[in-house]
Amino acid sequence: MKNSKAKIWRIALLLFSFFLSAQVHADDIKGKIIDASGEPVIGANVIKKNSTQGTITDLNGTFSIEAQKGDILQISYLGYIPASVTVDGKSIIVTLQEDVTGLEEVVVVGYGSIEKKKLTSAIASVKSDDFLTGSIKDAGQLIQGKIAGLNISTPSGDPVGGVEIVLRGTNSLKAGSAPLVLIDGVPGDLKLVSPDNIASIDVLKDGSAAAIYGTRANNGVILVTTKQAAIGKTSVSYNGYITTEQIARTPDVLTASEYRNLLNNGSGYIEENSDYGASTDWLDEITRTPISHYHSVSLNWGNETTNVYANISVKQAQGVFLNSDKSDFSGKLTINHTAFDGLLKFNLNTILNKQDYTITADGDASFNSYAYNMALTANPTAPVRMENGEWCQPKFLGIDIGTWENPLALLKERKGNNDNFTGRIYGNVTFTPIAALKFNLLMSYQRYNQTRGYAQSSKDISNTVYSSTPLFASRAATQSDDAMLELTGQFDKTFNEHQLSVLGGYSYIRNEWEHFWMNNYGFPSDQLTYNNMGLGSALKDGKAGMYSDKTSGNLIGFFARVNYNYAEKYMLTASLRYEGDSKFVGSNQEWGLFPSVSAAWRINKEAFMKSLTFVDDLKLRAGYGVTGISPSQYYQTISRLKYLGTGNSFYYDGEWVTPLGPANNVNTKFTWEKKHEYNVGLDFSLFKGRLSGAVDYYNRVTSDLLWDFSVPVPPNVYGTTTANIGKIANSGVEVMLSGAPVRTKSFSWSPTVTFSYNTNKLRSLDFAQYDVENPRDYFFTNAEEGSYTCTHRIKVGEPIGQIWGYKVVGITEEGKWLFDDPTNPGGTFTTDDSGITVETHGQVLGNSLPKYYLGFNNQFTYKNFDLGIMMRGAFGYNIINQFRLRNENVSNRRSNNKPVSAFDPVFGVEVNKNPVEKITSYYVENGDFWKIDNITLGYTFSALKNKYLKSLRLYATVNNAFIFTGYSGNDPESASRVGLSPGMDYMNQYPTTRTYTVGLNLNF
Repeated sequence: MKNSKAKIWRIALLLFSFFLSAQVHADDIKGKIIDASGEPVIGANVIKKNSTQGTITDLNGTFSIEAQKGDILQISYLGYIPASVTVDGKSIIVTLQEDVTGLEEVVVVGYGSIEKKKLTSAIASVKSDDFLTGSIKDAGQLIQGKIAGLNISTPSGDPVGGVEIVLRGTNSLKAGSAPLVLIDGVPGDLKLVSPDNIASIDVLKDGSAAAIYGTRANNGVILVTTKQAAIGKTSVSYNGYITTEQIARTPDVLTASEYRNLLNNGSGYIEENSDYGASTDWLDEITRTPISHYHSVSLNWGNETTNVYANISVKQAQGVFLNSDKSDFSGKLTINHTAFDGLLKFNLNTILNKQDYTITADGDASFNSYAYNMALTANPTAPVRMENGEWCQPKFLGIDIGTWENPLALLKERKGNNDNFTGRIYGNVTFTPIAALKFNLLMSYQRYNQTRGYAQSSKDISNTVYSSTPLFASRAATQSDDAMLELTGQFDKTFNEHQLSVLGGYSYIRNEWEHFWMNNYGFPSDQLTYNNMGLGSALKDGKAGMYSDKTSGNLIGFFARVNYNYAEKYMLTASLRYEGDSKFVGSNQEWGLFPSVSAAWRINKEAFMKSLTFVDDLKLRAGYGVTGISPSQYYQTISRLKYLGTGNSFYYDGEWVTPLGPANNVNTKFTWEKKHEYNVGLDFSLFKGRLSGAVDYYNRVTSDLLWDFSVPVPPNVYGTTTANIGKIANSGVEVMLSGAPVRTKSFSWSPTVTFSYNTNKLRSLDFAQYDVENPRDYFFTNAEEGSYTCTHRIKVGEPIGQIWGYKVVGITEEGKWLFDDPTNPGGTFTTDDSGITVETHGQVLGNSLPKYYLGFNNQFTYKNFDLGIMMRGAFGYNIINQFRLRNENVSNRRSNNKPVSAFDPVFGVEVNKNPVEKITSYYVENGDFWKIDNITLGYTFSALKNKYLKSLRLYATVNNAFIFTGYSGNDPESASRVGLSPGMDYMNQYPTTRTYTVGLNLNF
């Protein structure tokens, strides 16, 4: 017993001595990191494997780290292949090799990932190091201008607003243009995840890449991959910034002084006695210098068995207008655990997102954009308030009601709150029984809740002037639940030079959505706002509004994919998805089949290319794929009944009865819209990565387009039928070029150019199979409110976006328009002539969808300074300037303000005196623009003599910095480029802004 105890103590003493010896021999290891030319690599990361210790290289490429003999140091730097070195007690010199082609880069694809060199489809990837910085509304802005063919615009400066995304043109008549967004494989929204949580964004552009997602992928797929814990190190990072902004562009209107001059000079263009003695800058009254701030803290912790990533992000955003704001909280937690020597891997994620913002209009919109319109058109000589303290309104000045409204009162006396909360939990269980076989179970659940309330005070114009709905209030609530389960199995095997990967899977998605809304007015006090909805008098008078709805549905899919690779020279990919949607219950085609096939040939691997040493990589790709679109509404294929409302009630047997009636016509042929797409591409890298890029040509045709059209009753039971009736085609070219023309010890320049061209055409509208009243091969759309018949014509054989109206050829001495008469070549007409309609006498005045997009990104580094300049533009399209259209008519002598341009003679003859506003070519302007959109200057403090702080970076950013355009209205991007009526620069909208940001990054 004693001997055993003594033996244990000797072993313990030996181990303790060994431990002390290890500590004694831990030294400061010095080293230097250089590139292939011997130049120092500044700012390279040097981390001791399986520890929290790390440092970065200084201006000379040197570093010092505490390590002992046998430790492994891992070195990494953007643009270079990572390296590892074992400490031997001597000074270390490591040469990093440039990642000249990026071919080893891993790209995320549907249900997996693949090396870039093995891609057979049109897929673009942007890593977090290349994201744009500044005040970001949603993740779409991170990659703005960086991917050819993916056109991202920011049409509003509203803090609650987001981006518009269009990939390869307009592909549907009824469905939107938004791509499918998947966050770690789960459907989501680009606003759900904080930008600091995103590791990469990959875009599946062509049909062969997207077909594995079937009916959801017609507009492309955006794959967002969030950050995971870094194995073997504990780190904390902070990113924060403060931002202010201003309106980017606004129309030039009369000042109070200019208004008085026109009133007093006898021009007759300003209403007499409309000088009310004040000098009010209405736009200045409703705007401010906003201050917004953002803070994000991330934690990495763990080892190879268990690791954790956590992030909390908070943003308080103020808009440029009063009562325009948003509070945003986002949290993410990721836990990874490996068990049984890698046999099982568990991944658990939680995302929480809460958005809270003020609303000044009834509904989901945050800002009453009518106030901006009124700020431009309200009389500049009117005071903000009357002498008795009431808000100044036209009625109190003896002006006709409806001439204009006090814009400040609109924002002060109408207010509410919109509170949104999204909670998502999702995770993966991965089982790897053998090295070549892997099974994965992905499960997710998400709940979204929205509650909002809105109220108008007793001082609002609805009470003081109109008295139609005094003390109005509304309340609404929405809830949705989304659940998903996906099971996949993947087999990967290499046989000599043959590589085979087979994937199979099952997907189940269920959604349940419900909504409630009500309004009331005539409350006894405006102190109640929207918090006691039952007290309003309109409810007991039967004039209050109330509505509720609930829908549910599911989507089931089976899918498979095969990847074959021979010698990394010839590659083939084929996939198939078989999908069923509850929206098609009752149809003959409840299930759809979505195949794809693509192939690639790495030409540089051929023997005849060996002499061309300047070619790093040359790959030819070709692919074909089918994707689909589901309708937005459920159960349109079966016979449904609905209550016809109280307006159709009838009196029977002593009581009023609300009747039932048909809700739709039965259509058993109802099916998905299907897009068939061919894509041919060429990827290349030359001169050791100094020049690389990709060129793609695509041709896509969407068939079975869904549309609503009128049908006779009888024989139909309902006056409108939704059916598959047409085809639409898009084709185009995309080019991406990247270079590194300059890279020296102190200075580097890395430019990237993106270019895309798209042409669009409606191929057919086939009404023959349906009993349609007055079938024709065109229809009109109305993007205008008010007196206008239409703004666009959609016609077979023409592209989407054709602006339709009267073509101006002159103006009379009386200030009346002279229009070209298409029914009488060489003839003209005026609005006073009889028998004139926009359908018979209108013409195509332009197209409101850009043909060309161009982006030019530049990244410069000089020692520890970095400068990024992103420029982009859109060309070959037109915009309808609604503000000029509505306000340049001087024959309207009401006391509202007018644009300065209203008093310029048209064609040098006379000012516009047309009493009726029409869509005319005079107000259709060239929308081409070029923007210096993002400028970021940063400085990184690398050689910090601090045990805990690894790096510190300061930066300043200007977004929407400079706009070069011939367009006379707002920012050209204010005009939407989606839908069937694009290109309208509305007066009632939140203008775009120019933002100025100062930020700080800390890494511990």
